[in-house]
Amino acid sequence: MLAAIKLALLVALGAGLLMLFKPLLLGCARAAVLVVKPKQSREQRLQRRQLATHA
Repeated sequence: MLAAIKLALLVALGAGLLMLFKPLLLGCARAAVLVVKPKQSREQRLQRRQLATHA
């Protein structure tokens, strides 16, 4: 019984911390995505669009 209460408190604490730091975690995830796959410049996007229409 005591173990179940501890587990419930631990889950509640974890969920609370996750909700508290959600904006920070989302920002870190976006930064990690940009490191792996950087945004293309306007010129690069225009070149890709022109290549796609000519092909």
